[in-house]
Amino acid sequence: MLSIRINGESLDLEPGTKLQLEVSHPAFNSRELVGTYSYPIKAKLTPKNKRLINHLHRPERIGDLEKGFECELYNGDTFHKKGIFKFKISNGTIEGYILADNSGVANILSKTTLNDLFKDTTFQLGNNASEIKNNIAATWINFPKVPYVFPYVVNYIANSPERDENGVVITPVVSSMNPVYLSAETNSYEMRYGLAEPPTKSAYMQFPFFSLKYVVIECCKLLGYQAKGSWFSDPWLDRILIFNNVALPLIVSTIGTLKITAGDHLPQISIGKFFNALKNSFGIQILLDPETLTADFTPLKEALVSTSVEDFTTKTGHMKDLNSNEYSGLTIKPTFDSDDKMWSDSPPPIDVTGDPRDPIVREYNFNGGGETYELGTGPILMGTFRTDRDRADERTLLLPVVNQSCLIRDPLVAAGDMADETKHKFSLRFFTYYGMQPDSLGYYYPFASSGVTNYNNIRVGEYAMIYEGEFGLFKRWLEPWFEFQKNAKVAVFNMNLNGSEFTKKLLKLPKIILTDEGVKMRCILSRLSYEFPTYASAEMEVYTQSATPSRSAVPVNPPEYIPPVDGSVPVNPIIIYAILEIENHRRYNEGGLFDNRYKISGDIVIRFYSDRAGTKPFIANNLNVKYKMDHVNRINSYMSFSENRQVICNGSKVVLFSNYTFLMAYRYTKYQDYFSLLPSVGYNIITTRSNPSAPNIGPRPRY
Repeated sequence: MLSIRINGESLDLEPGTKLQLEVSHPAFNSRELVGTYSYPIKAKLTPKNKRLINHLHRPERIGDLEKGFECELYNGDTFHKKGIFKFKISNGTIEGYILADNSGVANILSKTTLNDLFKDTTFQLGNNASEIKNNIAATWINFPKVPYVFPYVVNYIANSPERDENGVVITPVVSSMNPVYLSAETNSYEMRYGLAEPPTKSAYMQFPFFSLKYVVIECCKLLGYQAKGSWFSDPWLDRILIFNNVALPLIVSTIGTLKITAGDHLPQISIGKFFNALKNSFGIQILLDPETLTADFTPLKEALVSTSVEDFTTKTGHMKDLNSNEYSGLTIKPTFDSDDKMWSDSPPPIDVTGDPRDPIVREYNFNGGGETYELGTGPILMGTFRTDRDRADERTLLLPVVNQSCLIRDPLVAAGDMADETKHKFSLRFFTYYGMQPDSLGYYYPFASSGVTNYNNIRVGEYAMIYEGEFGLFKRWLEPWFEFQKNAKVAVFNMNLNGSEFTKKLLKLPKIILTDEGVKMRCILSRLSYEFPTYASAEMEVYTQSATPSRSAVPVNPPEYIPPVDGSVPVNPIIIYAILEIENHRRYNEGGLFDNRYKISGDIVIRFYSDRAGTKPFIANNLNVKYKMDHVNRINSYMSFSENRQVICNGSKVVLFSNYTFLMAYRYTKYQDYFSLLPSVGYNIITTRSNPSAPNIGPRPRY
C-alpha cells in the first residue's frame, strides 16, 4: 500500500492510489539537473491532510501557488525513497507530485544562490596594509593550497585606458601588487619591491578569484552533502577560477583586520543552475543522494569505458524496441551575457581582439549542429596590454579582460557605478590560474587565462576554458559522450521489478543486459519508469553501441571487461595512466668553471596502467604512443617536435629510448629540454607521477 509520509505521518489517500515514477539520467538533459519525478495524484483535503501541508484555509479556497514539503515514500512499512511533495489545491482537492534524488535536491537548490550560501564564509587577509599586500602576493605562490588567488586582470571600464602615439592600448593592470621574482640562484620566489611595479593608481584595487574545486566541495558541505567522485582527482581542476567583479576595500590606508567574504565574490545564480552548468561544461555525471547525503561527480567519458558492469538479465524482460538514435548533432552555446550584460554593454576596444592563439567562438557546431546545448557558463576574453609608456622598463602582458563596471565594498567609495549592488549580478565564467609566468621582458607575474599558452606562446596547461580546438573543453571532456550518443541505438525493455534496491545502481554505470534472444548488450540507462508500490508496467530505455550475438549462454555474473586480445583500440577514447621514469641515469657537467650547465642521460621508461593507482597493467599488442620533445629557450621562443612509436603493452615496462641525453640548466643558461606524452586517436594518456630524480620527464613546468 502506498504511503506518503510528511514528518512521520501518512497523507490520507484513496484506497488503491498508485504513483507512476520516472527516473531520468541527468546526462541526457542539458537544461536542468533531472532525477526522479512522479505523475500527479489527487487526494482529498481532509483535516489531517490540511494539517500536514499546513493549509489552514477553507476547502473551497483555491491555492494556485505550489508549495513543497520533504516526504518519504513507503510500500506499507518498507521505505522506498526520500523526496519533495509538491502540490496545489483547487476545489477542495490536493493535486500533488513527487520529486526525488536529483530532482528533489535541485528543487531545493533553486531557492538558494551561490553567493548567499557563502555569505558567512570569511578569510582573514591581514591586519595592516603591509601584511595585506604580502598575503595577497603569497597567494600567487601558495594557490591552490589556499582557496583564492589575485592574478593580474585588466578592467579598462574601472580604469580608463590610454593610447600611445601608435594607437596601442596602455591600461593600468588591475589586481596587481609588487611582483614576485623567480630567483635563479635559490630557485625560489622572492619579493622585488623596486622592479617593474604597476601604476600606483591601480596597485590597490584587488579582485579575489575563488577555486572552482573549493567552491564545489564547500558548496556540498554547506548543504550537508559529502562531495566525491573521480572528477575531483583531476590536478587541473585545482587551478580553475570562478570569475568575480567585486573588489576588496581599498587598502592604501587600511587600518585593522581585512576579511574576504566568499559570498561577495561569487555569482548570484542558484545552486541548481551552478551544478547544471558544471554538468554541461565538463561532461560530469552528478548524482545527489539525499539518503546517504553524498554528491557524486564522475566524468561521463570515464563511465563510457568503465570496466564495472552488472548483469540485470533476471530483471530484464523482452526487448520491445531497438531504433537508431534520432541524432542530428549539437550546437554548443557558451553563455556570454546574462544579468551582467558584460559584452553587449561594454564591447572591447577595436584593437583588443583577444589572444589569437585562443580565439573564442560564440557557438560551436558538432556533427552539423542541431539541438542547442546551452552550457550555462563561458570563458574570459584575453588581450595583450602594455603597462606604462613612460617607464624605461615598460612591459607587455597577456591578461584576462574583465570588461565590466565593478563593485567595491568600501564606505569611502562614493555612490554610483562603483557602489551599485546591481553590478554584482555577474555571469558564471571560468578561467585557469597558471602560476608565475614571464612577460615580454622576462619578469614573472601571476598569470590567469582562458587558454593554455602564456605570453611567450609556451603551453602551460592541459585544457582551455574555451570549447573549440585541440585543448578546448569539448575535446578534453565532452566529445566522447557526444560521440557515444551519435552512434548509439536506443533500446526499450520491459522490466521485472520487485523492489527498489537497484534503481540507483542503474544510473551510475554501464550495464550488461541479456535479451531473450541471447544478445549481449552494454548499455547506459536513459530512463526508467514504473508503478509504485506494485512495480508494474516497468519499462527501461537504454543507449547502447554494442549488440553482439552470443554463441553460448552468458553467465549471470560476467567476467570483468578485458580489452580486445588483438590490441585494437576501442572507438570511444579510453584513459591510460602512465608512469614515466629515467632509469640508469647519470648527471655530468657541460660548461666551464663559471657555467653550471649539466646534462642527464638515461633510459626513458614507461609503465602503462588501466587505473590511476597503478595496480592494473594496461594490455595491448599494438599501442601507438605519441610523444613530444620541447627545447625551451626562455629568452625568445622554443622548438618542439613530436613523433609516434608502436609499442607492446604486456604488463612490463616499455623502454622508449635507451641512453637518451637531456640538456638542462638552472642558473646562467636559458635552455632546457622536456619530454612528455600526448593524447592520440582512441585514447588519452594521463601521467600520474614520475621519478623525482628525473625533473624533465613530463610536461614543461609552470613557473
